[in-house]
Order: sequence, then C-alpha cells, then structure tokens
Amino acid sequence: MAPRKKRDPGASLMNALQSQSTDVATTKPNEPPKRQSTAPGIQLIEKTYNAVREIDPELIDDSAHADRLELFTIVKSSEAASVDTDVDDQDGSLEQLVDSILSHGQKVPILVRNSKKEQGRYEIIFGRRRLAAIRHIRANPRPGKDDDRNMKVRANIEVKADGQSEADFDNAVLVTQALENAARKNLSVYEKARFADLIFSTGVEKKEIARMMNMSPTNLSNLLSITRQVPDSLGDLIGAASGSGRPKWEALGSALESKVITAKGATKILMGMDPTVSSDDRLKALLDEIKRKSEKKPKNEVRELGNIAKVLRGPSGLKLTVNETKETAGFADWLDTNIENILEDSLERFHQESHGKE
Repeated sequence: MAPRKKRDPGASLMNALQSQSTDVATTKPNEPPKRQSTAPGIQLIEKTYNAVREIDPELIDDSAHADRLELFTIVKSSEAASVDTDVDDQDGSLEQLVDSILSHGQKVPILVRNSKKEQGRYEIIFGRRRLAAIRHIRANPRPGKDDDRNMKVRANIEVKADGQSEADFDNAVLVTQALENAARKNLSVYEKARFADLIFSTGVEKKEIARMMNMSPTNLSNLLSITRQVPDSLGDLIGAASGSGRPKWEALGSALESKVITAKGATKILMGMDPTVSSDDRLKALLDEIKRKSEKKPKNEVRELGNIAKVLRGPSGLKLTVNETKETAGFADWLDTNIENILEDSLERFHQESHGKE
C-alpha cells in the first residue's frame, strides 16, 4: 500500500502548534513558575484569563476564521455532510440551557477575542451555545422581567502573549475552536482517529494529543494505527461509521496491510455501491469481502519428515524446522553452515530436471 499522504493544515498552523508561548508575568521570590502547556490550543483554555467581563451579546460576532475550521473536517463523506451540524442544538436542547441560566445564572464564561475588523467588537472562540441561550433570553423576556432584555454574557477576553505573532495567535485560536467542536460532537471511533491524526501531523506530541482528547496513550496509538493503515481517501468513501467500533476498523487496517484486500480493490467495491448505503454497511461490505477472501486463502500444511524435521507449506512459502532430538543433535548447526551450498545444488538439479521435462 502506498504511503498515505498527510494533509497540511498550513505552515502557520504548524508554527502555532509548535511554538511555546512564555508567560512573562513577574513572579515573587521562591514562587514556583507557572506550569506551561505544550499546545497553544490547550494553553488558551488553561491559562489564567483576564477578569470576567459582562459583554452585550450583540457586540460578539462569529469567528472570522470559521471557514478555516473546514481544515478539521473529520470525514469528508456525503453522509457526514448531511448531518445536522447546528452546534447550538447539540448536547441537550437550547431550552434546557436557557432554563439553567435563568435559574442559576451563567456559571461558565465564554471566551472571545477582540475583533480584527471593528474596534469595540469581539469574535467568539468558544461558548456558542451559552451565547445563543442568552440571545434567546433577550429576545424572549419573561413577563415582568425587563432585565432579561438587557442580559449580558459573561466572557473572558483572550489576547496575544508578548512576542506572539498575529498569525500564531490566530492559529492557536483556530486549534482551540477545532478542539471544542470535536469535543462537542459525538465522534465515531474513526472520526476520533482522523482528528487525532490531523493534530499529530502538525507536530503535537502524542502524550499531549491524548491529554487533549481525554484518552490513554495506548488508545491513541491504536487509533493512529488505523489512520496509518487505512488511506484517508478510502475512509472518506466509507464514512464515519458511527455504529462500528475500533475492532472493525482494525480488521480493515490489518487486511489492507497484509494485502488480503487492496485499497484499489476496496475502492472499487465502494464505488459500485448505492450512494444511499450507510457508512456502517459500507464498512461491513468490505469486511465481508475480506472474510470471503480469507476463507479461500490456502491453509498452512505441516508435513513430518520422519523424526528429523517438519515442513510448513503456506501461501508465503516453505519453512523447514529441524527437530531437536538425540538422533539429530548437531544436525541443525551443520545444516545452517551448509544450507547455501545445499540450496544452490538443489536449485541446479531443479532446473536440470525441469528442462528435461520440456
């Protein structure tokens, strides 16, 4: 199988992920330094923000880089494109969130940045559902609750670190948004694998990705093995397969690696299927074909050569194993020393006998 070509989210994104922003806040003597996160996406979430502010929601715009989030599309299948991606209606209804804010207030601030287009305005980084809920409350005030019309959203304002370039800051924000989107969606095993692979391709260490995605290093390695064995182009044709667990994807990857089925052959099968067939059924069709091919594959045959040796004949060739007995003591060492001459003589004899039969 040809090496899979990695997608490049862009050199500036690479720089943003690999850069290590330094906290220049002055520390007191004997005060331990602040812990630094190795990934800017996590750094934006974990660092100490400015004091929470109350902002008019009408001053907050969507991210100017929303289109660049397409870089983080997990599986570009037609099935995935048809899924409702209205983030404001995911993870529970908007009505539930509205009721919670009216009863208990907005407990968690959203995160915004200063607008690059207009002074005094902001762009959201994460917290879209909370922002949508407060906008809903303002537009639908409770009877006799005039304060609802003027409700503000509690927000932290993220700013560049000293010495951080605008491009690095923009892309660190982009990674944060992508992580939030991935965490909010109920990603399938394959979608998680693709998302982890994309972040890994930008230079982030595996242990940091595991922390980002709240999984063990072993689980992450298993997911990355899937993306190494299954080309993205083939995965896109299959789809997210939300009902299929890791063992099925591992079975496909293993079959591709051992050439029980090729990426070209799998693609031909998928291209011949009805476009309306679900991604789970597409994956199942490939696994059924792999099973069929495996059942037709010649079985290994073992033949005993008296008490001297065993011969294993299989699809990949012939294997000779000398038995360790009192009678054969030292024979394996002798055979190891003379095997090249024996094989050359045997090959010459084979050619002579084969030529004589022609």
